Amino acid sequence: MTSFKGFLTIIIILSLSYLIGSILFGYIVSSTLGNLDLRTEGSGNVGARNAGRLLGKKGLTYKIAATQEKEKIHKKRLTSHPG
Repeated sequence: MTSFKGFLTIIIILSLSYLIGSILFGYIVSSTLGNLDLRTEGSGNVGARNAGRLLGKKGLTYKIAATQEKEKIHKKRLTSHPG
């Protein structure tokens, strides 16, 4: 039973990591601050550079902060794995 529990834990961690990683924080920040879609404006990329160009320093700062928090969550999940 222990190996099944470990396998299930790995599946859950991978699933949550995939879901968290698929959140487009650039899209969320741009639609909140500027009411625009980064995917269709500027270079079409939802990255920090396009957010900075279209939304200014505030948008750039929020996008970078959101991405860093997402990375912290991933690292915490990977290091807390009991396996």
